[in-house]
Amino acid sequence: MTIVSPTSFLNPYNAERNSGYALALSIFFIGYLCCEVPSNLLLTRARPSWYLSGIMVVWGALCACMATLKTYSGLLALRFFLGCVEAGFFPGVLFIMSCWYKKNEIGKFYLRRPVDIQPPDRCT
Repeated sequence: MTIVSPTSFLNPYNAERNSGYALALSIFFIGYLCCEVPSNLLLTRARPSWYLSGIMVVWGALCACMATLKTYSGLLALRFFLGCVEAGFFPGVLFIMSCWYKKNEIGKFYLRRPVDIQPPDRCT
């Protein structure tokens, strides 16, 4: 049994582990890009409340399955499918918000979000 420290991914001499970590991170975005357009097409055909609920259930199930992984190839497969599932969430949320808000209100809401997050004042 090998004990791996959490900082071993940051070791520049451990190139094999670093490239594996980078692939595990980036394969998520490959699945996201491949499934975003089909997910948007499916969103127009399905009821958004059921569609987003289904996405959240599958998303949670995939994350729970990720806790039981034993192999690197399993991690890559689950990260790819997690990207596929997550591809429909943000467009679905924007679609539901567009039912209640105008375009300029949604734009102001998303533009203002990073500004609203401020560090707390120092305690004296």
